[in-house]
Amino acid sequence: MIERANKPNSELEQNMDSLFQEAMIAEQVLSDLMAQVKEIQAQHEPAKAMEIMENEGLLEQIDRASSEYGKALAAWSEAVKKAGEQRNKEV
Repeated sequence: MIERANKPNSELEQNMDSLFQEAMIAEQVLSDLMAQVKEIQAQHEPAKAMEIMENEGLLEQIDRASSEYGKALAAWSEAVKKAGEQRNKEV
């Protein structure tokens, strides 16, 4: 029974893995956007850098990416909780 509980084959655990991958993709998107910000800031004075970021919609993209990352982490966290509850029922 314990061996079965340790196998990540349940639908909930597969969902958890999928949601984790989504969160990692969202994190990478956010990281890439932040790298763009750093590059722009390194190349321009603060006021000009802000103008460029606003004109390119970079700040809005960061806001959306941050929101998506937060949602993905929350969904993954909930899936982890449900998988843990399921595993406890099986054991």
